[in-house]
Amino acid sequence: MHDPRDPALQRWLRSLKPRVELTARYALRAKFASLRADEEFSRRVVELLHFLQPDQEELAAILNDAMLVGQAFESKSEREDRVRTERRTSRGRRR
Repeated sequence: MHDPRDPALQRWLRSLKPRVELTARYALRAKFASLRADEEFSRRVVELLHFLQPDQEELAAILNDAMLVGQAFESKSEREDRVRTERRTSRGRRR
């Protein structure tokens, strides 16, 4: 995916159920830094949050799901880098 602002992608996102759309938007925002400053994209995230009104536990679940979805967007080299970093971090905690 090269352009997260593609109108076809935005239409598809809006066709999803609200929780799924919010999860996908958080995943895209994590992957594409340009979306963090995109007012229209952020406005839709706020709309979804107001609509869903997730409690702390549900929001944590949405963000966790977004992290998992975001991993599907990773290239092979990004995935290898992430796994390597996770291994180094977990080894450091055991010491």
